[in-house]
Amino acid sequence: MSATPLDLDAIRVRFATFRAHSARDRERLAHEHPSEGVIEHVLLDTCHRVEFVSVEAGAGADGSQVTGRDAITRVFTVVAGFDSAVVAEEQMLGQVRGAYEAALANGSTGPILNELFRRALRFGRGVRSHARPGADRSLADRGAAWLNDRLGGPAARVVVAGTGEMGRLVATHITERGHHVTVISASTERGGQLLERLPGDGHRLHVGTVTAESLVGADAIALAVRARMPVLTAGLVQEPTPWVLDLSAPSAVDPATAHSLGNRLMSLDALGALAGNAPVL
Repeated sequence: MSATPLDLDAIRVRFATFRAHSARDRERLAHEHPSEGVIEHVLLDTCHRVEFVSVEAGAGADGSQVTGRDAITRVFTVVAGFDSAVVAEEQMLGQVRGAYEAALANGSTGPILNELFRRALRFGRGVRSHARPGADRSLADRGAAWLNDRLGGPAARVVVAGTGEMGRLVATHITERGHHVTVISASTERGGQLLERLPGDGHRLHVGTVTAESLVGADAIALAVRARMPVLTAGLVQEPTPWVLDLSAPSAVDPATAHSLGNRLMSLDALGALAGNAPVL
């Protein structure tokens, strides 16, 4: 990089990840306002991690953080997917690119972070070019596999709440196994677009939020939403108890319901712990 040693020492990464921080801790970091000493910054906020990359004058805030060359190494490690629950996770590269482009658009980056992120993104693309064909490349892939293993034969009814990348991947994997999906979306347009892309037939669209009516007859529920409050609450889950995959951060399942589901619930953090380091390179 063309920055001087003094510039490099000013680079700082504050982070909260699934391995050492709760979803609440991650959310707290994501909503902190930059301090007055921050000159440049990029915020990466995903379901599994929050990384606040900055150039700042002074000592910086408390919390888990690295500075200087260690901070640069961390950015490259995260972009490459080496620190992800699924090594070389496919989605991470796009998420970092989106975070950087958003910072670029709102003017919060500068010459140092521009150079850092451009090089890190180039490195990340190179890493993924060596990934093994057919390897599960995201937690959505692993989560869908977990559900499919429990659904048995084809033609199960699965409710998928959320039409983002995670919801789309889960719905696609589920329908490829011959199951029927009900997509819950706040948007008729986004929900309809997802349905059109799914293989098979017999799929449905429920426009709105998760309701008891939308869950009737569900053998499994997949939640991939970004909501401040849980959407799967007491009274919504009916007998026979469905399998529930929660890919949301913070969790979309309230604590009482999570307790009653027991081992029929797979949370995002639990899935990350199970994913380990299965080889993808």
